[in-house]
Amino acid sequence: MPRLPRSAEADGLKPLLSFERVVYEKESFKLSQAVIAQIKSYAQYVKATTSHEPSQDEIVERGMQRLFEADKGFRAWAQQQANQPSLSAPAIENAPALSHAAAQ
Repeated sequence: MPRLPRSAEADGLKPLLSFERVVYEKESFKLSQAVIAQIKSYAQYVKATTSHEPSQDEIVERGMQRLFEADKGFRAWAQQQANQPSLSAPAIENAPALSHAAAQ
């Protein structure tokens, strides 16, 4: 008797990123065709494994948050910037707090 396909979640595989609804501000960036293709594929992967269909914006948002949280050098630099008074406040002060915890 043939085996029924198992879901990726049943195999213990699930997306590294989790998604929650946030308010976005529009910004414009150029990405390579390969990265755009991977973002689209990742959206399909998340939908197939969780039933949630994230937007490309959500994928880039969570991926960048994950990067900022994982980059110890950036976190140290951002902390230094936050502690230094300056005439023009860095954009870091308005960014969400960076945590040491891994993405959910």
